[in-house]
Amino acid sequence: QRRATIDFTNEAMISGDGEVVSLDINCAVPADRPNQKILGPIAYSPQPTRFAKDRWGQEIAVFHFEGLKPPRSIEVSMKVSLETSAIRYFVYPDKVGSDIPADIKKLYLADEIKYDITNPYIQKIVREVVGSETNIYWKARKLFQYLIGNMEYLMVGGWNTAPTVLERGTGSCSEYSFSYISLCRAAGVPARYVGALVVRGDDASYDDVFHRWCEVYLPGYGWVPVDANAGDRDLP
Repeated sequence: QRRATIDFTNEAMISGDGEVVSLDINCAVPADRPNQKILGPIAYSPQPTRFAKDRWGQEIAVFHFEGLKPPRSIEVSMKVSLETSAIRYFVYPDKVGSDIPADIKKLYLADEIKYDITNPYIQKIVREVVGSETNIYWKARKLFQYLIGNMEYLMVGGWNTAPTVLERGTGSCSEYSFSYISLCRAAGVPARYVGALVVRGDDASYDDVFHRWCEVYLPGYGWVPVDANAGDRDLP
């Protein structure tokens, strides 16, 4: 286990000649997860105007401003202390069930613009890789092996759709995630997207544009993390 205190700041620069009539800055609120425990209340500056939730249940701190005349900067921040730990998951394929709850299906088998799961190229890959496999774990595992065997990681801020990324054969961690989610959902495996700060070596150094990976839903186990991104370095 390790403890850390994160100061997360968003700044909006108001420039030009016109007035900004309305500005919302939205910050995803960190929550307890299997590998993460929030230690005490989160400190905000200023206090959020309100809290909201997106359709997946992620809580959002909304900072609302009106009538902003340039030149001006708006800064909002949140400070959170947390404890994290590494978890090793042991999954036994024969113990993975087949019954997926209806609410999981609705949210995490749905198509999105970045996934394009009905695209003929996506469907072709799924047919060839998954074949007649029915076990959800092995579907997810075979698609993972396909992705890391046919993609090369590029540390660039790409946001192309899954079919484009897979045909191109290169991608950022975001594009790896879009692609893996697309393949999983097309194969009937619920998958979702996760984003977080990642410590790289020195505690004071982190990936300030976030790292993104996936989780797949395995009946009998729940959500299990899968990082389809092969990594940006040969060594940790």
